[in-house]
Amino acid sequence: MPTVHDIATAIAAVTTPDETPEWDPVGLQLGDAAAEVQSVGVCHEVTEEVVARVSRSPVNLLVTYHPLLFTPRTSLLASRSAGGRAYRLITSGVSLLVTHTDFDSAPGGTADRLATLLRLR
Repeated sequence: MPTVHDIATAIAAVTTPDETPEWDPVGLQLGDAAAEVQSVGVCHEVTEEVVARVSRSPVNLLVTYHPLLFTPRTSLLASRSAGGRAYRLITSGVSLLVTHTDFDSAPGGTADRLATLLRLR
């Protein structure tokens, strides 16, 4: 069974996480890198609806494009906020992996795909 670390490493091999801006928190944002992964969910952004769905159809790893937490937190409380969503994911045993600007700038990533669609060189 692959681990969260194995999947994060595989994604990092095709994106450019070392070249992301300092402000962009890419990579493992929540969870346990050593945890085994049986099921993966993918989303654009970790919304209340996504967290509710994950609770109905449990996944071990959620891969998101937009980071859930952009700024440091001093607390994670059960609420309808980004910190509350993080709290619910953690207590549900769901790890969160972020691929944002590293995916954008990766060969064949968002920027390349948009350029192709717009017929840019």
